[in-house]
Amino acid sequence: MINEALKTIAIELANKNKVLAPKANSVLVVDNQDEVVIKLSSLIANEVSTYRNLLIPFIKDYRSKVEEIVNQRLSNININDIEVETIEVPLILKEYVKRDIIGASDSQVILPISSISIPTPSVEDIKRYLHSESPIINDYINELLNEFTDEELLNVWEKYLGNISKSNDNLTMVRIYAPINVNEVMLTYLLTDKLMDNIPEGIVASAETYNKVMGLLKDKLRNDLTYIYKQMLNALDTKRLVAKVDGKTVYVHKEVYGEFLKEFPVEVLFGLAIDKDAKLVNKHYLYDIKTSADVYAANWKQYVKMKKLAVDEIGIYRMAYTVAIGDALKEAPSEINEYLVNDNVGQLENIIRDEVRNEPLYELKDTVAMSRELISEYIFDNENFEKFLENMTDYSKTNPELNSKEVASLAVLDMVIDYLTMQVTTK
Repeated sequence: MINEALKTIAIELANKNKVLAPKANSVLVVDNQDEVVIKLSSLIANEVSTYRNLLIPFIKDYRSKVEEIVNQRLSNININDIEVETIEVPLILKEYVKRDIIGASDSQVILPISSISIPTPSVEDIKRYLHSESPIINDYINELLNEFTDEELLNVWEKYLGNISKSNDNLTMVRIYAPINVNEVMLTYLLTDKLMDNIPEGIVASAETYNKVMGLLKDKLRNDLTYIYKQMLNALDTKRLVAKVDGKTVYVHKEVYGEFLKEFPVEVLFGLAIDKDAKLVNKHYLYDIKTSADVYAANWKQYVKMKKLAVDEIGIYRMAYTVAIGDALKEAPSEINEYLVNDNVGQLENIIRDEVRNEPLYELKDTVAMSRELISEYIFDNENFEKFLENMTDYSKTNPELNSKEVASLAVLDMVIDYLTMQVTTK
């Protein structure tokens, strides 16, 4: 289609004898009609080939770089800053209750005022302390250990065993933080039990004092675990979903949580977490949360909307368009350089920065149109190509039924007619 149309145009223009070359603005002087047809058709075909194989692919690559930068920056912005963590009774605790090691009493045990500090060992030593000769107990202990990173293991030791006394709030307030601390308390109990028979080096206390304090600590943790175990069983019986809301973290009972997720999305809990009454216990039961689910979901939706408004989205887009030109040129064929307004990447970035500075967000989000405009109008030094893209855009809008090849064909014809008819001269 294009070739025949170009040939027709060339024949009509051949009688004028002088034709300006589209790219170089040089005069193509011929005296023979056939020669004009051949040379003009070849010239136009080469020009269009450059558009299709070099310039348009560059714009597409540039747009891809822009979108990649934008997506990366936006994904790094934490819109959802609420976490849901599940808790359940550790298998080792269930086993100890089953064996009557834990569960007889939940009475409070008061630690002495005097302090014993056990130096923090290596992670390997901690795991060695916990090893059991019983295969089933050892399996349960290993499952418990899987809940901790190496750093967390060291932190638990320092938190509870670094200061064994009444002055250590982490020990005296175990029940206040229950039940979300069940794994930590269970781990500390196991360590205390092992340390009763293995006095570590570096203890500044007599063996008598050490055994007395460690005995009290073991009794305290055993009773505290009994309290926590009963609390968690009661939560399951009463369908209490939320164990605690602590800042941006919602701790939920795993079994009840599974039932909740069958009917509602997790965003309902996000909405609860930001509610002014989030810490009220009577808001934590499955029935109550179901009743207020629509309110919590709406609260969360509004919260996310406000968070997004606080993001400098327009700044991210402006930066992306600016930075992407350098990234695109690094991967472009060297031939692209002869079409640039200049080959200084810094100056090209400045050009784009100036052009996007006052563009509204809705325009910047249209990366197809914006990339095409920036590159064809300000980065490439080729008016024919700019006109070609404008014609394609116009035909696409006015003739949506045409495919891309048909649109391109019409755009080429318009470009040739507009360009050559204006520049034909007579001898």
